[in-house]
Amino acid sequence: MLEITGGDSSHDRPGLDLVAVLDVSGSMAGAKIAKAKTAMLFMIKKLSSIDRFSVVTFSGDAIRLCPLRQISENSRKELENLINGLKASGNTNITAGLQTGLKVINDRSLRRGRSVGIMLLSDGEQNAVVMQPSSPGTILMAPVPFSPMPHRELSGFASCVLVLKAIADNSIEGTFSEVQNTANLSIAFSQCLAGLLTRVVEDLKLTITRCGDESKIQQVIAGSYPQSKNDTTGSRTVTFGSLYAKEVRKVIVDLLLSPAEQERGAGVLEISYS
Repeated sequence: MLEITGGDSSHDRPGLDLVAVLDVSGSMAGAKIAKAKTAMLFMIKKLSSIDRFSVVTFSGDAIRLCPLRQISENSRKELENLINGLKASGNTNITAGLQTGLKVINDRSLRRGRSVGIMLLSDGEQNAVVMQPSSPGTILMAPVPFSPMPHRELSGFASCVLVLKAIADNSIEGTFSEVQNTANLSIAFSQCLAGLLTRVVEDLKLTITRCGDESKIQQVIAGSYPQSKNDTTGSRTVTFGSLYAKEVRKVIVDLLLSPAEQERGAGVLEISYS
């Protein structure tokens, strides 16, 4: 059995590029926008100096209020002032908000070794494109780690709830949360953010290769994680995706060893990861 364990220190994780896409349409007025501000301020406090943060708002159209900002004492105060100044009015165009958020991610000049995420907050009352509104009393939150989902899919659903869920389902490790009580919004945000901030490795791949003629790999058991085989070398590669702090991944390898007439030492496997 092979076992991989994520580091237990927050310093082991890659820096996070996080884009918050916020609904500031008229339906968010009052308690909703107030709770959204509180949740956003809480989130900004949880980010560290290795992280970058951008804010996109949308109503009838979308606006990037600030580019990705490195978190520092000064930028944290500026971001807090930006959030506190938000006001709700106008129609709702979720599509424009997401497209603008994706553009922030796509336009980054510094990408290598960084984790990315888009966190979308909307009450789902879409009325700027052709979709039916969902329940007006519901806040919807979908933290969406970036994936190249075609934008055209955003306008083909009959319900905004289905749209937000589909965005999360079609994203890498995306999740969808429906928060019926706005008092729980900060809790929902903290749970989603915790996943992003404890990710220590992205796109983890484990490659298992036999050593010469000493062994033959019969099978590799890695649960539901996808794996591929190199027909030339016989090696197997398991794709784990993200690995989180203190998380353990286990792989069982069935080996056929060459015959031995007496006790001897021999290398039977080569293990590498990327």
